[in-house]
Amino acid sequence: MGERRGMRSAARWGVGLAAMLGCVELRYPGAPSDRPVVVDAPDASDLPVATDTMAAMDARDAEVLRDVMDVPDAANAMDAPDARDAPDVPDVRDAPDVPDVPDVPDVPDVPVDVAPVFNPTVVTLQSDTATFSQTPNYEVTWATDSNRGGGQGWAIAPVASGPVGEESAAWEFATTTPFSPVGTRVEVAMVSNVANYRLVCFRLRLTTASREQFADGIVSRGNVGAASVWTTPLSVASVAATNGVLIAADAGVVRASTEIATSTYTVILDTPASQLTGIRLDTLYLTPAPTGPGNGTGTNPGNFILGDIRVTVSRHP
Repeated sequence: MGERRGMRSAARWGVGLAAMLGCVELRYPGAPSDRPVVVDAPDASDLPVATDTMAAMDARDAEVLRDVMDVPDAANAMDAPDARDAPDVPDVRDAPDVPDVPDVPDVPDVPVDVAPVFNPTVVTLQSDTATFSQTPNYEVTWATDSNRGGGQGWAIAPVASGPVGEESAAWEFATTTPFSPVGTRVEVAMVSNVANYRLVCFRLRLTTASREQFADGIVSRGNVGAASVWTTPLSVASVAATNGVLIAADAGVVRASTEIATSTYTVILDTPASQLTGIRLDTLYLTPAPTGPGNGTGTNPGNFILGDIRVTVSRHP
């Protein structure tokens, strides 16, 4: 029974296949006697459309037909890539805006050997300090009061009679000198306005130390700073004196002739220091003469009166 059913099914798909292929005649040699013989092929127009024939087949007939036609199973076919799996192309409108970069002005070339402008600058001296000051009216503060006349200034005669000793004075610069990468030139003007009390032997020193280390403003027995404060290197570039007084410098010590005359000294110091904070004046004995540091005579030989001191700084040339 099952065998006849399979044969009928084969017959049906055979007829359908014949219709599709345009066969004229199909015969079954040796077929069982109850199998109809197709003598004349029906006209293709009388046959159902292939799509209808396939639709009429049951699942088993479709499977047989696929085997005959070698049609690959859809399950084994290579999957075509799904267009939806393609990576998204970013929308250019989503890109962040790039800010406009302003034009950078051209920077002029600056030769490395050209130092910045540094005009000569008068330095204000403050915190007048001395190891000793003659009193009254000859304290160290009188040397910076801008009064070059009147016979007043810094003097060092003791109360009792006798020669004077070597004393020192120090001043802070009210502001640190302007920066100079090539070093600093310091011009010191010193006025001796009493002819027979003129300073004749001294040394100048400079410092870059903090102001707390020197010049406490005490006019006698004040703190002029330890020796370590005054180690800034310097050289005496030139010295000059007015009124025919002879003056010279040797190893940083300035010596002037001792004749009776007023005079203004101009001492120029050069230092590699880019900035300075203070200056110190050491009065010294004039050798080989046993007196000094001034040309004063009388009960206090060696005394002097420094009427005024002024400092100007500029860039090292």
